[in-house]
Amino acid sequence: CLELGGHVAEMAATGVRHFRLSPHTVDMVAVSRLYRDLLDQRLAAAELSAALPEFPGGAALIDGFYRGVPGAAGLEG
Repeated sequence: CLELGGHVAEMAATGVRHFRLSPHTVDMVAVSRLYRDLLDQRLAAAELSAALPEFPGGAALIDGFYRGVPGAAGLEG
């Protein structure tokens, strides 16, 4: 599952103004609240990643594709 919370500030600095959350079979209301807190700077990216619910099948959170490394690379940092 792609998780770009650690890159939100960088993306905003380059002009990104909208972020889309893809629905999953987890509590998406809770997920959207976490991202809202991140965007409003009430939550740090590391706290967001730690607070996200476990995805079905234990899917890992990844950001490799965004960073230009193999897509399945785990979160940076």
